[in-house]
Amino acid sequence: MSQVLIVKRSEWNPWSESVLVQTMDGDPLAGIEAIKADVDRGDSQLFVCFLDGAPVSAYVLRVEQKTHGLEGVIVLAAGRLPGENLISGVLPFVLEQLSFCQAVRVHTNRPGLVKRLTQEFGFHVGETVLRKFK
Repeated sequence: MSQVLIVKRSEWNPWSESVLVQTMDGDPLAGIEAIKADVDRGDSQLFVCFLDGAPVSAYVLRVEQKTHGLEGVIVLAAGRLPGENLISGVLPFVLEQLSFCQAVRVHTNRPGLVKRLTQEFGFHVGETVLRKFK
């Protein structure tokens, strides 16, 4: 990355909400309000990425206690990095933030993202979830 990406923890804000809600389009039952409530309570944390002082992406992280350790969860992530791929530009920051966890989990319905995460970042498919809507 030729420019410096700065990542800052943030309070919930209209810009981040407008970016993150776009990733929820594939789930008609999900609501951004629940994510906002988690961030407001401190159960999840919102981070905003800045490039040249302007916000370009946002993501929400949560840490869950499991029987044998901590699991970091990438709850939502969205945005655009001009001239760069968002995954390659931001995921290393996320993985560093969650480096104290024994595992990192991400949910997605994007086959291309599954392929990139497994081939380039060492993730593996832990389960497949199927849904039928009425």
